[in-house]
Amino acid sequence: MGKETYYFSHDSNALTDTKILNMRSDYGMEGYGLYWAIIEMMRNEETYKLELNKNTYRAIKTLTNTQIDIQKFIEDCIGDYQLFKQEEDKFYSESLLRRMLEYGRKKEINRENGRLGGRPKKTETKPNGLQSETEVKAKKTKGKESKGKKNKVKEIKEKENKIKEIYNSTCTNLPQVQKITEKREKAIDNFLQEFTEEQFQEVCDIANCNSFLTGNNDRGWKADFDFLMRTDKATSVLEGKYGNTTPNKNNTLKELKEEFRHEN
Repeated sequence: MGKETYYFSHDSNALTDTKILNMRSDYGMEGYGLYWAIIEMMRNEETYKLELNKNTYRAIKTLTNTQIDIQKFIEDCIGDYQLFKQEEDKFYSESLLRRMLEYGRKKEINRENGRLGGRPKKTETKPNGLQSETEVKAKKTKGKESKGKKNKVKEIKEKENKIKEIYNSTCTNLPQVQKITEKREKAIDNFLQEFTEEQFQEVCDIANCNSFLTGNNDRGWKADFDFLMRTDKATSVLEGKYGNTTPNKNNTLKELKEEFRHEN
């Protein structure tokens, strides 16, 4: 097992983080050590997530030899301290997940730069100081690659803006998107690998008319852009797993106006 398996970045001021302090006030430094032991276990998982079950509790108990009630500690870290997040039958650290995604992105960039840098260089200089045919071709190729990258970036930005426009114009009953952050850029890229823009439009149409997703639930919770960008949640929306969808007055009025515009 290589050294990379154990790597993850760690803030030097984590000890005084507000959430950590809240946890330490109840569990002390033993809880602090237990927290980082769990983070290390998450790091060694392919998805950086742990199963929320008795087998995990037993494994943590065995590895740490702590006297702390593992199940209660994890439940407190999820519910009270918000150090962990729960996703169905798993739990994870948002901070660790973010750091590892960034680490993976930088690693991929470095690998690509190394691959490009390792290409053999051919240079020929004529006695008269003029550029050789090889040098001229190399510069033309480099110019084409640069132009191709710019076009690719432009294409990506256009897709991101299109997704944002679809959401904001359709999901009038949900929180509006103000900015496409780096995290959202990655989410959009992942989403469009599995769904089309037309399918996202359908997801938004359903979500905006869905009673549960628009706040009619016991918590008053509403879905948002980040929720719908998750491929598993988008699939659930399309499959109708959040209950019946009924059109609201705003949508009905919008549709009538659109039909009137086309007819005239």
